[in-house]
Amino acid sequence: MSVPLAGSATRRLRGVALSLALLSTLAFWPPALDRWVLAKVLVLGIAASLTVFPAPAGRLPRWLVLSISAAAVMLVAAALMGGQPVSALLGRWPRYEGAVAATGYLLALWIGARVLGPASGEREARLLDRVLAFIALALALVSIAEALGLRPLPSNLDRPGALLGNATDQGAVAAAVAIVLLVRILRTRRCRLETILLAGVTGLAGLTVLLSGSRAALLALLVGAVAAAALAPVAPRRRVTLGAAVTAPVAVLALLIPSIGSRLPATGDSVADRLLIWREALRVAWAHPFVGSGPSGFLDAVAAVHDVSWFTAAADDSVLDSPHDVLLQSLVIGGPVLSAGLIAVLVATTVAVVRRFRVAQPERRAVILAAALGAGVLLLVLLTHVTAPATMIPAALLVGAAVSLPRREPVRELLAVRIGIAIAIAAWLGLVSLTLAGESALASGVTAVREGRIDDADADFETAAQLRPWDADTPLIAAEAFTERVDEGDVVANRLALAWADRAHLLAPHSLAVSKALVTVLIADYDLKRADSVLEDLRVDYPLDPWVAYRAGAVAVGRGQFDAGEQLLKLAITLDPQRPEPWLTLVYLYDQQGDAAAAADAREHADALGG
Repeated sequence: MSVPLAGSATRRLRGVALSLALLSTLAFWPPALDRWVLAKVLVLGIAASLTVFPAPAGRLPRWLVLSISAAAVMLVAAALMGGQPVSALLGRWPRYEGAVAATGYLLALWIGARVLGPASGEREARLLDRVLAFIALALALVSIAEALGLRPLPSNLDRPGALLGNATDQGAVAAAVAIVLLVRILRTRRCRLETILLAGVTGLAGLTVLLSGSRAALLALLVGAVAAAALAPVAPRRRVTLGAAVTAPVAVLALLIPSIGSRLPATGDSVADRLLIWREALRVAWAHPFVGSGPSGFLDAVAAVHDVSWFTAAADDSVLDSPHDVLLQSLVIGGPVLSAGLIAVLVATTVAVVRRFRVAQPERRAVILAAALGAGVLLLVLLTHVTAPATMIPAALLVGAAVSLPRREPVRELLAVRIGIAIAIAAWLGLVSLTLAGESALASGVTAVREGRIDDADADFETAAQLRPWDADTPLIAAEAFTERVDEGDVVANRLALAWADRAHLLAPHSLAVSKALVTVLIADYDLKRADSVLEDLRVDYPLDPWVAYRAGAVAVGRGQFDAGEQLLKLAITLDPQRPEPWLTLVYLYDQQGDAAAAADAREHADALGG
């Protein structure tokens, strides 16, 4: 028995689902600690639930479904072999790239095939144009406001990210929207006014790319524009003119607009930073050569392989939770097999798109090429950027539309199967909703701590921990928030900071970030003996971390172990000669020993370093 939904009801549900799926890119939830991730996934899930019962416009090819299934099995195995299997499976703060977010990416792929497949018509294609035009307009308005110094959405970042929270995400999505609309303009017939309006909105999307300051997005936009012009249905000579007409204004404006012009060309420091991150990622891959570090495991795995260059180049509070390259990410989380599989899927997808394009009618070609180039633009950006719902959802949606096959006739999806799919999506949406509620409680707790409402903050953090008990980052954030009050002499905050740090350490005993938080709280609590015990383990696991050497030396001095403390402080100076703190502690040590000359020399070094 198949579901009889068809005709106008099917078209309406497809339209609503497509609109929600695309608009999920802009969704955010201000009460959350990280407002930019979970709301997008939640809206995407609602869109997926609306595509279950209408007759599908297309389907994903079997080879792609089998590939995704095999990758999922590999990632589950890698997660179960890691130190935090539940956190790896469900996803950890802030991007939740386990079952919470990754399921959303897969559903976006499914929606693209079901709604924009071969059986979709001009109605769906025109709706795609209109929704993307709205997204382009919304991004441009907020981006222009930010360029003028306004902050419609509060942000402490130098490069705020409009409605997406991250400047590179903003540029990547705008570039993809611009290329999709450009292809649609070049390959579809419409009235002159509509063409002019759509071209204007496409220009606004290009302006958003420039205002984002993202060099990766700018490069992707130019590459996509050249490809769109090269594949335009015009004479070969006109393609050159068209390509120049599209890319030249972008290139000129890129040099004139300060937000992007000041970042061109890429400076040596920015290139060195990216190369350093990739080198660290390769060290992780070498340390986990078979199954990788598992989903959400990169942050802890890379901390264990950092060398001195990372610690001296990065700020004290900087963490690395992504290789900033989608191919390297597949390598570090799933090993060489997953990485090779991803490359094979990308090649197979390209071949499939070419085949679909060759046999399609002109109207369908306009959809296939637009979707393929839009997804390609996002993939180019992800070669130097982190994955997140803002980019992964539209990329997956466009890939699904480009590779989809005609639906089987008659439709073989039984009612029971569709009900099962709907129940599974609803259950997953429940998980996302609980996670979002926990994220909101976490933000409320952080705000309460800053306002001095310590008891309210503790209750909020407890709510967050109950809603997502698998994530060690929840108690870690609570401990760090309370620690900010410790320096102000708040005894209650100190007690709560220690309690939450202990909970985090219990969930993630091998996490460097968690262990550092625990050491900080123990030192503030004057429990130097236990702090020394934790630091002893850290010195074994992270011998090249100047922070560990410095704190171990300071604790040794505090316990009266002056010789050991002096050696550890000098080790910290050797590891990072630019830190004044070890010299200041040496001043105290030498004063205690009555060595005025050594104390004066240490003070001179500290002053030279700004201490």
